[in-house]
Amino acid sequence: MDISKLTNTVRNLLPLRYCGAVIVAAGTASRMGGIDKVMAPLGGEPMIVRTVRTFQNCDAVREIVIVTREDVQKAVEALRGFGLEAINGMDCD
Repeated sequence: MDISKLTNTVRNLLPLRYCGAVIVAAGTASRMGGIDKVMAPLGGEPMIVRTVRTFQNCDAVREIVIVTREDVQKAVEALRGFGLEAINGMDCD
């Protein structure tokens, strides 16, 4: 069965509801031997770029929040160069 046909059928039957997405990217990479998964390359792009883009392409998602460590925040803010929309940093002391 083609999953896209099923998905389209369900979308036609149910009203679209909106939500937000929270991407938790605040780990210490201890299980990855120090490799930071947030910025690890996957298909030529940092993994966080692919994750954010997936949510941006979902019609139901209206807002995306990325929760990260302070030392990774600047790297996430640098993702604007990958064409991601509205990446804003916030200091929480």
